[in-house]
Amino acid sequence: MKKKFLGLSLVLVLILSACGGTAEESATVSLNEEYENATSVPLQLLAGTLKLDGTDLAINASQAETLIPLWQVYSGLQESGSAAPEESDALLTQIQETLTDEQVAAIAAMQITLEDVGALMQEYGLTNGSGSGETPPEGMVPGSGRSSDIPGTGTGSGSNATGMTPEQIATAQAERESGTVSNNRLVTMLIDGVIELLQSK
Repeated sequence: MKKKFLGLSLVLVLILSACGGTAEESATVSLNEEYENATSVPLQLLAGTLKLDGTDLAINASQAETLIPLWQVYSGLQESGSAAPEESDALLTQIQETLTDEQVAAIAAMQITLEDVGALMQEYGLTNGSGSGETPPEGMVPGSGRSSDIPGTGTGSGSNATGMTPEQIATAQAERESGTVSNNRLVTMLIDGVIELLQSK
């Protein structure tokens, strides 16, 4: 009887250990905004998808088929401006679950910043309004996450290169500081680029 009890205890310990290992493993592939100059999780997923392309962890055709409608719905929610946070979070969860643990871990390891997002926007031609037909987010400088920079210059050298008045620049920088509007516009623009990429799979 004692041997039987010890046997059951051992099985229970092994099961609990396995569960604990699974939880720990899952935690290591979760995206977060806890690193320096971190950008939002949606931008991490979008930029990460673009950066994974051409690697062994690139999105495959089956994943693309699932991701396209998810990103399209997410884009619609962003544009409506009236979506509940729970709706957006649920979609982001579905998007992450469509990716493999290795893909999410790779994106997390990239520690994507606004600077990375700006570089990708330039690389994919999203800074000149292609795709969505929108202009770059006001106050957002491709290749830089500093709020003092001015759109199009990358150096904060003045308004001559942008055609923006000092008032427009001030408004753009205020918008940057608020974060919400600029972030949503960046997400919308990157979604267009990501959907175009996924449709090519």
